[in-house]
Amino acid sequence: MNRRQLLVCGLALGLTGAAPRRTYERAHRAQTRKLVLYFEGSTALLLRATLLTPEFREVLATERKRLVDPTAANHAEYVARMAADAAAFHEVVFAADSAIDNADRFGPADDAWQLRLSADGTDEPVVAVSRVANPTPLHSALYTQVDKWGELWIARFERTVATPRRVVLHTGSGYGHGEVVWDGLRG
Repeated sequence: MNRRQLLVCGLALGLTGAAPRRTYERAHRAQTRKLVLYFEGSTALLLRATLLTPEFREVLATERKRLVDPTAANHAEYVARMAADAAAFHEVVFAADSAIDNADRFGPADDAWQLRLSADGTDEPVVAVSRVANPTPLHSALYTQVDKWGELWIARFERTVATPRRVVLHTGSGYGHGEVVWDGLRG
């Protein structure tokens, strides 16, 4: 490609706005927080969490449509499911890894990292915390925090606070505790 062609392509991209992938990545980055906890000189937990707000779910559905090219019916079904889930649950998708043996589990028992989510100061009941055993290429494309070291998890909490302005994911175990915060949400 010569210099003139590159200039025309650059102008075309500039006129159409940001590329769809870049738009998605910016939205994903805006919804993702990082928590690093240390224990005795090792990384006890590296967690990169994305809160699936109703607004972000719309962007996620658009990116899925761009990547997968589903039928109109399949896309409509996906959008409806995402809207229903957004009304019923707070969901956090996260990648987590640890340098400590047996410190990469999440759940209600004392031998795992316990998760708690609060919305505007109200603890939301945990519904499920599950590991995605075999992330698909779509998982990797949508949740870019996934890498070869971390495992992908989904934490679902009952939504009792409909439109919180602040959501906090509390994480703790025998190795320590910390939190990730999403402030200034559309309440």
